[in-house]
Formats: sequence, structure tokens, C-alpha cells
Amino acid sequence: MFHEKAREFQKGFDCEERRRGREEERLRLRKLDRNLKIDNKRRKPHCNTDNKNYSTLQNNENNNNNHNNSNTNHNANAIKLSRLSTFVSGCYSNEITVQFESLQGIRKLLSLEKDPPVNDVIQTGVLPRVMQLLLNNKFPKLQFEASWLLCNITAGEAEHTAAVIRQGAVPNFIQLISTSSSLELVDQIIWCLGNIAGNSIECRDLVLNHNGLNIIVKFISTLLPMLHSIFSTQFSYKNIIDVHNDEIALFVKEKLNHMQIQCLENVAWALSNIVCGKPSPHINIVKKHVVVTCILLQCRIPQITHDLLWSMTYVTKYENDNSDSSKALNEELMEMIMETGMLKYIIRIFGDESLPLKLKHPALRIIGNIVASDNEKLITFCVENDFTKICCNILNKTETSKSTQQFKRDICWTLSNITASKNHIQDIFQNNLISPLISTMNCGYNDVSREATFALCNIIICGSHQQISTLLGYHFVASLRRCFERPYTKKSLMILLETIQCIMELGVHEEKLHSFNQYTQMMEENNIISHLEEILSLENTNNDVINKINELFSKYFEKNTFDNDNMTMDEDTYNDNNHFNNNNHYNGTNDTLYDHYNHNHNNKHNHNDNYNNYDKYI
Repeated sequence: MFHEKAREFQKGFDCEERRRGREEERLRLRKLDRNLKIDNKRRKPHCNTDNKNYSTLQNNENNNNNHNNSNTNHNANAIKLSRLSTFVSGCYSNEITVQFESLQGIRKLLSLEKDPPVNDVIQTGVLPRVMQLLLNNKFPKLQFEASWLLCNITAGEAEHTAAVIRQGAVPNFIQLISTSSSLELVDQIIWCLGNIAGNSIECRDLVLNHNGLNIIVKFISTLLPMLHSIFSTQFSYKNIIDVHNDEIALFVKEKLNHMQIQCLENVAWALSNIVCGKPSPHINIVKKHVVVTCILLQCRIPQITHDLLWSMTYVTKYENDNSDSSKALNEELMEMIMETGMLKYIIRIFGDESLPLKLKHPALRIIGNIVASDNEKLITFCVENDFTKICCNILNKTETSKSTQQFKRDICWTLSNITASKNHIQDIFQNNLISPLISTMNCGYNDVSREATFALCNIIICGSHQQISTLLGYHFVASLRRCFERPYTKKSLMILLETIQCIMELGVHEEKLHSFNQYTQMMEENNIISHLEEILSLENTNNDVINKINELFSKYFEKNTFDNDNMTMDEDTYNDNNHFNNNNHYNGTNDTLYDHYNHNHNNKHNHNDNYNNYDKYI
């Protein structure tokens, strides 16, 4: 009875705007991590081609930092920059040694920790010559220096990447991956392609249009022969990845050297950029990425796992267009992720207490995206593989770091999508999640509390009479009162009002037993009615809110209704100045919790009161 009405009401909320906010935040954090990796790249070499010289340069720079002031450091950099014209001239020399030293000199300038002179190098017009030297396959060390120089340029702004692309970088890079016998060079080139693909959707598609994914997969197969056997035969997607099979991990440990493992890490970086962004790439490209990811995850190398898990957060939000066919393809991908064994593997990562949040959080985001679908089969699979039990253990922990609180927030978001399915509400009770959700609902972090509130409100709105009654036995109404003492949006307030209505409707149903609505007194004792009256008294209360509260009063509380003439408000948000208790912010801080660990390269949302609730109905 109440379930169907709740579905219709909650579907009226526009989730897309909030989802877009989450994507934007993901973009910001991926970009932050990308810059962090690139800074490290500039500061240290990839191989031993010039370790001695590079170390000397770094030691000199460190000595300058220790013994000179900032003006002296600026002068030292100016002296280095003054040699740029000499280096550029040397690139056109006929002597290989001079060419090498000149490329190395420019590359070291671009490796400066602060303000590398990328624009100055581009403006010299030397890039066409660098590309020529890159293609000189008679001298691999020369090619390596040229590729490193270009890699540092693609690590800059969009216009810097464009300058490299205009020199034919993408087809030349892909050709080198196919033809070069130097693993160090291929490693560097793949890094460059990752930088380019991560710059924009257009750059990503440029790499794909030049067959970039297939060439990279072919290269991976030279390091991991089992991948070649998969693509060379007709095979089933089922159980490509096995949580109990250590074969690939042992192969990597016993057969691959440090350089080969480093190369696989850069491959994972590039692959994750190739599938990120909206609109998503063609479905066949994404499917191939899923298969490769299944193999690479089994290497059990932390950095590879980290990058590929974040890439799968994009795969599970496949969006090639806004049509129904795009939604169907997204469902097809999620089914594939389950059939390959990857979903079970990801749940295992999420529940592994020995792993850091850096790995567990993207695993959670993938699961969250999957249960946010309407596919009951996928939700059932997650529950049957102990996802809710793991959530209970994590929510019961008392750690209060910001990264942990954000992790708990996303757990509650995921659980809210499970409780939005009436077929799985009982799983929440059976796995003892009600108490930790109530505790989380009462915590001092507003956005964490809000997600726990939505998870529990969905039980009230979508659950059976027995489930609602059981939840109320956990002092849910007392916790609900605190929600009115925190900042809220119109949308979240409407959900609270709908929850109150469902509770009162249960009381109407039970009047045959008690001859009165027992929940009216509960609302009075917990000051819910007083809060509703106070909301009505505000001059800028939204008309929809006024109408809903008036409906509650007229049906259940026998109060006079209020006139809503000339009482308007912005449709989306209440001003924070209008909430009832400003001291309910955690330690008076902003209601924002950002990822403090690395989310790789480009792409993630604003945790204010317009937080993306990713809920199916909320």
C-alpha cells in the first residue's frame, strides 16, 4: 500500500543533477592524483640511463634549498633556463651525443619541481625535431629521452598536450608500442598515452580511434601470456577471475622483473583513462577493458588494483547517450561483471580488513553503482556474498578519521539503495544493520548521518508493517527528530515528511488494536510536531513543504492548517541560516568530507546539502 505510493513520490526527485555533482568531484580528485603522480614523474627517472647525473642535479638543487633563500633558487632556475636556446640548437646537431645531451638538458628543465618552463620549450618550436628524434629507432636511449621530454609536456595543461598531439604523437606512440624492443621506451610511451587520454574526451577518443586499446592489450599479452590465450580463442566470460586462484599472482612474482611490473602499473593507469569520462566509449571497448581488468586484478599489485578499480566505477556508470539502449547496455555490463567473477572479487576486496581504504573505497563505489540499478539479481548476488554483513562490521567501528567517515557515508548510500528494494529490506534486519545505521544516523557528520537517514527512511517508506514497527522499536523517531536540527534541503525535508506520513499511516492501520494512533504521542514526545510548526512559521518556507505539513496536520495531528500564500522559497535548497541548530555541524566545520587518498587522474562531487544521494527513489 505505502510502498507503491512512496515509489511514485520519490521518483519525482531529480537524481541526475546530484549525480553530475559526484562526477565533478571525482574529476577533481582524479586530476589531483594525476598531478601528484606526474610531479613524482618529473622528479625521478624511470630507468638507470642517467641516474648518476640526475642524482647530482637533485643533490645540487637540495643544497640550494638548504643553504640559499628563494631569490637564489629563482636565479639558479633562471640560469638553467638561459641554457634552453643552447639545448634547442643541440637538438639539430648531427652528433648523436650532442642530441642526447640536449634532449636530456631540456627534459631536466621540464623536471623542475616548481614551474617547469613548458611554455618556453613549446615556443622554441623544438617539438617537431623532438618527434623526429623519438622515431630514430637506431638509438633507444635517444628515443627514451625524447619520450620522457614529451611525457613531461603532456603532463601539463590542455594546451601543452595539444601541442604534442599536433606533432602526430598519438599514431607515432602507438607505432612505437608495436615495434620497439625497448621495454623502458614502451613503458614511457604508454605513460604518455595515458596522459593524453586523460586530458579530455576528445583526446581519449583520439587514442581509441588509432586502435590504442588493442595495441596496449597486445603488449600486455607479451607480459601475461594467459591474456593472449583468452583473446585468441572463443571463450565464455564466466569466471575469468577466481578469488581462490593464485596462478597469475604467482606468475607475476616469479617471472616478471621490476621493470615489467612497473610497465603493467603504467598500463593500468592508461587503461583507466581510456574508459573514463562521459559519454562512455563504445560498448565493445568497455567489454574488452573488463576482461583485461579481470586478468590484471589477479596480479594483486596494489597500484594496479587501485587504478583499475577506479576505472570500473566508470564502467558501472556506462552512459553512451541518454537513450533506453544506453541503460540496457549498462545492465549488460553489470551482468558481465557478475558472470566474470569480478563482482565477487570486488566484494572480497571491500571486506578484506588487511587492505587500505585506498583500495576498499573504489570497490565500494563499484558495488554502490551496481545496487543502484533496478536489477534485483545483482542486488541479491551482493547480499548473498556477504556485502551487508561486511557493512555491519565496518559501521560498528568507532574510528572517526575523515576518510573513514566518507567510507561510511558511501556504505550508507549503498545500503539506502538496497533498502529501496522491498525484496531486500529483511536482509538489513537479518544482518543486524539497524543498530549501526541508527548510531550512524546520530553521528556528528552531517553528510554521513544524512545517508544513514535515507537508508532507514527507505525501510519506513518501502517496508512492510512488521518491518516498520520493528524499526520504530529502535527509537527511530527520536533519531528522526535530530534530522530537523541539522541543515537540510527541500528535497531531504520532503523525504522526512513522507517518512512521518508512513509512520502515521501504520498507526491508522493499528487503531483497530489500540483504538487510537499510538504514534501521535510519540511524535509529540519527540518534538516532531513542534519542529513542523516551526518550519511553517518561517517566511520563506516552500509551498510544497507547507502543503505536505498541512496534510499531516489535517490527517493525523488535528491542528489548524497554515496559509501558504506568498510563502515561497528556492526549489532546491534552504539557506543554511534557516536551519534550527547551527551548532549541529561537526565541530562547527563545513559539512564537507573529501577523499584524502588518491583517486586516480581525472575524475569525483560536492558534499554540501545538495549531496548526490544516488538513491533510486530519493
